[in-house]
Amino acid sequence: MQLRLDSSSGGIFSLLAQSILSQGGVVFGVGYDEDLRVVHKAVDGHSVLSDKANSSLVQSLNDCSCSASGTTEQVASSPCTPKHSNLAQDTRISCASYASNSDLESRFRDLDLNPESNANKLCRTRATSQGDLLDSLRRSKYVQSDKGNSFKEVKALLKQGRKVLFSGVQCEIQGLLAYLKKPYENLLTCEVICNSVPSPKVWEIYKQSLCEKEEKLIDFNFRGKDYGWESGVFAVKTKTKTKTKTKTIPHYESSFMRGFLDHLITRPSCENCYAKDGRSGADITLGDFWGVGRAHPEFSDNIGVSCVIAHNAKALSVLESIKDLGEWELSSYEAIVAGNKALIKSGFANPKRRQALKDIIDTYNTKGARESIKALERYLIHRAKPSLKQRARRQIAALLPKRSKVYLKNLVKNLLGRDKKIHIAIATFVDTTNNYGQVMQAYALQKYLSQTYPKVDISFIDVHKILIPKSRRVWRAFKKYGILGFVRKFVAKIQARCTPHTPTPDEVYNKSCDDLRGLDTFRQSFMRAPSKTFNNLYFHNIPKADIFIAGSDQIWNSWGIVTKENFCVSYLYRYLFGFVDKRKRVFRNAKKIAYAPSIGSTSIPKELQGFFAQYLRSFDALSVREECNVDSLKELGLESICVPDPTMLPSREDYLSIAKPLARESEVFVYMLGHSTMIDKDALLDFVASTHKILYANANLNAQYACAYDDNTEFYPTPQEWIGAIADSKALITNSFHGCVFAIIMNTPFFALKLGGGAGAMNTRFETLLEIFGLQDRLCSDLEEFKHKFAQQAPIDWQAVNARLGAWSQVGKDYLAKNVGVYAV
Repeated sequence: MQLRLDSSSGGIFSLLAQSILSQGGVVFGVGYDEDLRVVHKAVDGHSVLSDKANSSLVQSLNDCSCSASGTTEQVASSPCTPKHSNLAQDTRISCASYASNSDLESRFRDLDLNPESNANKLCRTRATSQGDLLDSLRRSKYVQSDKGNSFKEVKALLKQGRKVLFSGVQCEIQGLLAYLKKPYENLLTCEVICNSVPSPKVWEIYKQSLCEKEEKLIDFNFRGKDYGWESGVFAVKTKTKTKTKTKTIPHYESSFMRGFLDHLITRPSCENCYAKDGRSGADITLGDFWGVGRAHPEFSDNIGVSCVIAHNAKALSVLESIKDLGEWELSSYEAIVAGNKALIKSGFANPKRRQALKDIIDTYNTKGARESIKALERYLIHRAKPSLKQRARRQIAALLPKRSKVYLKNLVKNLLGRDKKIHIAIATFVDTTNNYGQVMQAYALQKYLSQTYPKVDISFIDVHKILIPKSRRVWRAFKKYGILGFVRKFVAKIQARCTPHTPTPDEVYNKSCDDLRGLDTFRQSFMRAPSKTFNNLYFHNIPKADIFIAGSDQIWNSWGIVTKENFCVSYLYRYLFGFVDKRKRVFRNAKKIAYAPSIGSTSIPKELQGFFAQYLRSFDALSVREECNVDSLKELGLESICVPDPTMLPSREDYLSIAKPLARESEVFVYMLGHSTMIDKDALLDFVASTHKILYANANLNAQYACAYDDNTEFYPTPQEWIGAIADSKALITNSFHGCVFAIIMNTPFFALKLGGGAGAMNTRFETLLEIFGLQDRLCSDLEEFKHKFAQQAPIDWQAVNARLGAWSQVGKDYLAKNVGVYAV
């Protein structure tokens, strides 16, 4: 109990520090110097190596062979809800673990963090001389610390082979790792969740304002628990020649604390922190579990609860070594973020901050500390004294159980419509009139996100209508065509607009086919319409959202028409979210996430690699659809993972609920894209039609690669009929990636045809997909190979395929839960 009272939250830092000290290591944390300046200081474990009683409690880290870097995070879910003993616990930790593979996840679950099996066991941290040494490093200090030579000392100790624990806010961890330049096995880094840091100068002024004449400040606690963990106070101890005086200042009465929370005295760099959301590179994230009463009410005792996020195997090993010293419960990342937005969001910019700091410093230089703090108070938000009605309401609320208060608060919010919706904007191919795969992948991503996060507003942005200003377009045309050329182009464009267009017979035919496919009707019925038209990229009408998702399909394929010269006016620039500039205030807290986009080839064109590196570096999370593209991005210094196409996120039942049963008699459904194939289409289809009844459909017809069946087809299915045709046919033959995907989902035997010519680079998507499901033998590259496989009709082990589909789909769901669900809470 005493350890938790002495700490700001649940006392987890002390356990981690004692683990390092007991092995002769060194702990770096934030404490006070002799003048109560906030500094980074070290505690050396050599002074307590003789304390065998405590060292026997912890497990050595020497067995951990995992590097501190390079593990991609994945959610480990299923929070447990144990029944706890009525006895007080010394350390309370609600822990969420993220690991790169199932082995790490299972290791975390194997820690036996569920106290239900141990309900009557009282876990207490043993008091030793280490605790006295660590006391100066405990508790939060709401000031930017002076690092001194701590980075150099850490590096020197690591080179000596000493174990080191370094604790600091997120940017300090990022700075340390950048200084070290390489990972060290004997370094453990712990970042503290930070809501911005106040100015050290203002802290020095505030300290002086607390003392009367001849008084000296001898101790200060930023987070006293005199009134409980949730109602913090400043505990101030001063001393004169004759006596020592102690007083407490509630946070809501402290000018310093109010200035901090209003971001009047915080550092400007905190407005756009680049170390948030696990990007610091720390092994462990520590913080207060605000909102624990909602997530785990049985843990809420108003003494303090820590949240712990383990980012890699080294962190899990350390947690395993201290598992018996506290009371643990597995939680979720979303539950932590719900009450602690500072984990993922930067502090806001107060427009009055610059002037407030100037007045504080000028007043201090001329009139002293107390007048300087009064100058700060003039900028604080003055809250009116609560009315009798408000005081009565608060008294009634204080008598209600916590769960009832939360329920009533949410009910009022829903009734009054005060809940601010998170807006997710998806940019992907969505406006096609003939490509079923394109529209279905867009539908699937929105469908899954809508089901998973029903309170989130999800829509599509039409990036093709984001145009550069006319003045810039005119200037580019002048440079390209010259004055006379520009005039000719201008006159030709005016004449074209004034002359009514007479559709050709081919255009009329294609329009009638597109109307039969009904993709526009499908979008109107099942998908959110694209957002409004955005006419100006640089000045106004910029699309706004909380989360921007670069969706799937080949949105990052240059198709050979994007060059270095035209990149910034191309569609590729928009799908790389070049218009979402995080340096602009409107996008400062916006998140950019890539979900399964395809580059369309095994590598990025050399002339565009610089642009990819520049714009993808600002993404908060990167994923791609093909495994080879992970390597392509890695060559540019970008980390990404391979995730499934969005069409694999919804279940088979979700698709069957909108599918229309096949009304035509058919044994084999043939679906072709308008690309060349390595097999002659007519010869292949003549062979199949000789023994089976064929139902044929095509998409995005290209006359150059047309076959006789393209000209004679009469089947232009709607998306619902297209799904039904795949589900009801005995077999599918296709050169479409999404055709193969839906055959796998519907458990329909299929044969995939390799593309030829310029489209051959897109065969990587077939190879990645079929390798995942162990169906490489379904890919055909010549007619004889196809005839042999079609005649043999080798059975597919659908039970094994479905198991792989479930596991592969979960990879995508976990990626979205971590990178979208956190912000959607």
